[in-house]
Amino acid sequence: MLDGLQRVEIVPALAGSRPAQVRRAAIEPLLDRYDGVIFVDADDELLPSRVAAAREQLRTWDVSGCRLRIMDLAGRDLDLMFGPADGEDPCGYLPRWNAFGLSNTAYRTETLRACLPVPDDCVLFDWLLASRAWLMGATLGFDLEPRMRYRQYPGNTADVLGPSTPMGVRVATDLVRTHYEHLLGGIADGAGPRQKALLAAQARVEQFARWTAETEGALERYVSGLNALPRRYLWWWAVAHPELEHLWKP
Repeated sequence: MLDGLQRVEIVPALAGSRPAQVRRAAIEPLLDRYDGVIFVDADDELLPSRVAAAREQLRTWDVSGCRLRIMDLAGRDLDLMFGPADGEDPCGYLPRWNAFGLSNTAYRTETLRACLPVPDDCVLFDWLLASRAWLMGATLGFDLEPRMRYRQYPGNTADVLGPSTPMGVRVATDLVRTHYEHLLGGIADGAGPRQKALLAAQARVEQFARWTAETEGALERYVSGLNALPRRYLWWWAVAHPELEHLWKP
C-alpha cells in the first residue's frame, strides 16, 4: 500500500490513547511544517487525482471536500455516491448532517490550527473540525468529482447505507448530541446566524431524543418512516430527519 512513497513517518500515540488523542498526536507535528494537510482514512482508497486536486483546491478554499464512491468491505464498488447532490451547498445542512470527513477533506494549516484542540472524548472529530471552521467564517468548498473510495462495513462509526435500525438510530443520536455539546459549549442564544442554526439543530435533536425515550414504539415508527424515504448518503442523515418531524413535534 505504501510502495512508491518517498517518505513515511509513523507517529506513535501513548498506550491507552483515545481516537481523538491519536489523531491530535498525528496532526499537531504537521502544523508548523506544512501549508496544508490532506486527510485520508486508512481503510479507504485514494483515486489517482485525489492529492493533486486537493492541493489545487486549497489555493481557493480554506477547507475542501470531495465526493466519495462507496464500496463494500471487500472493495467492490456499490455504484453509490457519498456527498451533496449537484447544485447543493453542503454547508447549508452542516448544522444537522456532515459531508466533510477525515477521508475526503483537506485543510489549510492556519484553519486547521484554529479548529484545535478537540476534546479527548470526541468521536465525531471530522464534523467538529468542519463545523468550527464554518463558524469562524472559513471558506468551505466541495468538489463534486469523486476522489476517494469509501469503505462501508459493520464496524463503521456511521452507517450510511441503511436500512436503518432502531438501535443504530439510538446510538447515532447519542453521538450527535455529544457533538453539539462539544461544539456549542459557551455559545449563547442570540449569537450570529450560524450559531443560531446550530442551536436550532441541537434543540431539534434533543426533542427527538426525548420523544424516542419516552414514547412507546417511537423509534420503530420513526425507522419505518426513515427507511421509506429516498436514501441520502451523508453522515448523520438518519438522526431527527426533518421530513419526519411531524412524528415528534406537537
